[in-house]
Amino acid sequence: MGPLFSQLALVLAVVAGSPPEYWYRMVDCGDLPGGRWGPQRVYGIDDQNRIVGEANLVGVGRKTFLWSPEDGYTIVEPNEPYQVCYAGDVEEGRVCGYFRDSEGYNIAYRWSKGKGFEKLPPLPGYLGSRGAGINRLGDVVGFSFSATENQAVVWKADGTLVDLGGYPGLPYSRGTAINDNGQAVGELVGDNFQDWAFFYDPGKGMQLTKPPGAFRQPYPRSLNSQGDSTGFIVVGLAVYAYLREPSDAWTPIRINSTGISIDDRQVVTGLYDDSPTSTTGFLWSKRSGLVRIADKVKGWDERAILDLPLINRRGTIVITWLPAGSDTARSALLVPLPKRSAGQFLP
Repeated sequence: MGPLFSQLALVLAVVAGSPPEYWYRMVDCGDLPGGRWGPQRVYGIDDQNRIVGEANLVGVGRKTFLWSPEDGYTIVEPNEPYQVCYAGDVEEGRVCGYFRDSEGYNIAYRWSKGKGFEKLPPLPGYLGSRGAGINRLGDVVGFSFSATENQAVVWKADGTLVDLGGYPGLPYSRGTAINDNGQAVGELVGDNFQDWAFFYDPGKGMQLTKPPGAFRQPYPRSLNSQGDSTGFIVVGLAVYAYLREPSDAWTPIRINSTGISIDDRQVVTGLYDDSPTSTTGFLWSKRSGLVRIADKVKGWDERAILDLPLINRRGTIVITWLPAGSDTARSALLVPLPKRSAGQFLP
């Protein structure tokens, strides 16, 4: 064997024996206290690594929880009789969502440890409301609903209720996410089930937006500070995660995937089908493409990422995972390692 082939063989041997590059360590959030709980599902994470989610308390029903590194779990409770309390999002320790009141109507809420539970009423003449997203100012986006339509709204932190407007023939609008600039995204559905997405700007009002070509049924799930959003779009029977930019440029990410969250560097997290029977979490950016989250977690032993990997502005991800030997999913943080963080994942 000549010297060139010997050097090549040495390089291949070194590469083959190189340890994987980890970006995260996992921090298990532990078990919910006080009773037997079913699987958890997470819906939001803020920049202080506080998370909000839901779980079923066996024999009682669905509960919303807030978890923080300092205080552990706190159960979010309305101040009146109710049937179910649902989680929406969390920012600066404030939680939003909706609950079912004693008359059976869904009513949006905003909650914090300092101020407690605040009902967010629907528009006049509407039956109920739902909160879906919250920003660091405490503004909540969601919708009011009646028997014949839904109307996207924002409940400002000062108590003002803002109707986001709409379009003729599209009576069903639902706000899903809001950023600190007051911009919001959501979906519009017509009587003929024609689906659009909307982008709302406080200075420009509601703008219709639709993916290109044969793509349809856009559903925005997350919005960053620059106005970029992610969610899913449909073509035929296939679902694609996407990145949409304020210029109305749409980038489909991968077949059989859905975008869950987006940070200010346009890094998208989501889920994709990695086999006919299972899904896994991913990171994606324009520059680096798609990376399987499980491949970048130190100490990972193929535990399933079951649902909703969400990223905050500091690059920490919250996941739902299944501990070895358990059939009950719970929450965990993926904390960036020094110099091996999502910051190395170049957008």
